[in-house]
Amino acid sequence: MASPSCSQSGSLEFLLQSSAKEVRQGFSVSQSNQKGIQEVCEGLANKIDLLAQRTQVLEIQVEQLKVVSEKISRDIVDLKAKNKYDAEKLESLENSARRNNIKLMSVPEGKEGNDIKTWVVDLLMQSGVWDGTESILKDDIQRVHEGPFRKAANRVKPRRILVNFLTYTVKEKILSKALKMGTLKVNVCSFEIRSDVLRITSNRQLELGKRMEDFRKLGATVQLKFLETLKVMRNN
Repeated sequence: MASPSCSQSGSLEFLLQSSAKEVRQGFSVSQSNQKGIQEVCEGLANKIDLLAQRTQVLEIQVEQLKVVSEKISRDIVDLKAKNKYDAEKLESLENSARRNNIKLMSVPEGKEGNDIKTWVVDLLMQSGVWDGTESILKDDIQRVHEGPFRKAANRVKPRRILVNFLTYTVKEKILSKALKMGTLKVNVCSFEIRSDVLRITSNRQLELGKRMEDFRKLGATVQLKFLETLKVMRNN
């Protein structure tokens, strides 16, 4: 029969061996975990490097796009400026082609048997916008174009007549006097004389006319230069 001391010694040795085994297993597990963590960290580091490279590439592409975008913006500005210049040039050329024309608005019907040119000459002479001889006026009128009737509510409104002059001087003399006189009257008929310009130019002139009236109400002297520019002078 074994003594109590021998039994205790064997139990102690068994405990020591078990503890040593657990320590070795724990160390092995710890080493395995460290290796796994290291692999994960290395993988994350590689992904971070890859993202950094992609970010750098994207930043370069963004800068390139900015350069392209700025160039496109400059090109758009240049095109808008060119289009505006071309439009103004075309408007100027078109108005120049019309510089010897006037428009007679709301012209009544002439006498039966009279041609349209004779009727226009009579209107200009009788209205007082031309104080020269009838022969000079008749010789200076090159073409007369009669506009269509405008129908409204089953009744015919007076028409519009376009008159082209040979010389600018005669046309301008008639137009200047007509603008000062306003609505013209011949017998019981009333009509107006206007310059023949593009609609966009006409609208701009109407706007300038409104501004002229506003300045005059404030007591200023206003002049219209070349039908385009206002010259405002303050009265003392």
